[in-house]
Amino acid sequence: TTDISTNGRDPDPNGDGNPNQPGDNVPTFLVLDTPGSDLELTIDHFGDPSAVGNIFDSFLIVRNVGTTPTNGPITVVYHLPPSVRVLPAADMQPFGTGWACRATERVVVCTYDRPVPPGREISVTVWQEILQVVPELTSTASVFYAGDANPANDTGSDRCVPAGCGRVR
Repeated sequence: TTDISTNGRDPDPNGDGNPNQPGDNVPTFLVLDTPGSDLELTIDHFGDPSAVGNIFDSFLIVRNVGTTPTNGPITVVYHLPPSVRVLPAADMQPFGTGWACRATERVVVCTYDRPVPPGREISVTVWQEILQVVPELTSTASVFYAGDANPANDTGSDRCVPAGCGRVR
């Protein structure tokens, strides 16, 4: 994007106070956004981890904050806090529409293979059972996409102190 206040030109680039001198009106550009797909990941939660056996949900939200739709597989890798176990999708409901997920003891990997237009988001839910009450739960996740224009916003984390995390189902 260009600076439209001067039609993309610096009115006085040599700083002499007179914008009509030779060498003035050299084009300058101010880049405000990155072209391409840019996936951003955030994590939210629901549930009360203050008792063993309670269900605790993590919502992994991927938003395309870029300027073009995605056109290839998107992978999200979620690392569970140590005091929980992932519940199989069969125990609850599908992880999320359009997602294919697999879980190991400590990691959930989900792949989404549909386009995500600019400004849209997709989400996947990971259901967890509390195995041990701990002072705090911290989970992390990252999104991977080959065409991502800005990897700086591809990782998210969520910290939850059991006394104030949410409601029990």
